[in-house]
Amino acid sequence: MSANRSVTKTFAGVGPVPMAVRVFMIGTAVMAALALTGFVLGTDWQLVKLGEENNIPTWFSSVQLFAIAVVLSPIVVRDAQRNRPRSWILGVVPGLFAFLSLDEVAMIHERIGAALKTDLGVGTGLRTGPWMLVFLPLVGVLVLISAVVFWPYLRGRRDVLVLAVAGLFLYGLAAAGFEGIANFVAEDSLVTKLLGFIEEIGEMLAANIIFWAALVVVGHEGVRLELGARRSKTIAV
Repeated sequence: MSANRSVTKTFAGVGPVPMAVRVFMIGTAVMAALALTGFVLGTDWQLVKLGEENNIPTWFSSVQLFAIAVVLSPIVVRDAQRNRPRSWILGVVPGLFAFLSLDEVAMIHERIGAALKTDLGVGTGLRTGPWMLVFLPLVGVLVLISAVVFWPYLRGRRDVLVLAVAGLFLYGLAAAGFEGIANFVAEDSLVTKLLGFIEEIGEMLAANIIFWAALVVVGHEGVRLELGARRSKTIAV
């Protein structure tokens, strides 16, 4: 039993799963279970249906992404207070996840796709919408900038690198890869529904992993989020 715990703690140099990550993992499992239950029973539960807007899975995904932004923000604030060079551009990193969180609830990429299709006639043959033509390059540039400016906090930290690379790869594969494949599959087919399920749950799992990486890197940096001015309260994540 102790040997198993030892393997868990030292796998890929990553420590035990933080409680906050476990909570999000449980939430992801609940979202998957509700979606599968609705599919098996043949019911149309819009409130918990994956891929829909303004429902529980959408808000859950938004909270996940915003949590990453919140956890990373103290590093930006600390470096700005210390007047470190280019500390302002470090805000791109939490800003990226705050933007993705907003996109989940404000449907930014869907609106971009609708405008391209109706106003410019672009991507009319894409069933999932032409948003990929604009939104993906934009997010790709932001991710590249984030990787460059955040590299000093990742260099030499294998645990953070393993989690960050795994999370970002899975998120990109789920958000762009599986949705892109859906354009070549018959609409409303079982395969399309399976791809949609994998895409949404894959994004949630990826966000959990990135959130874990964020917790590890702020732990390395020794920073914590504090609220209040005179008598501050520390949020233990």
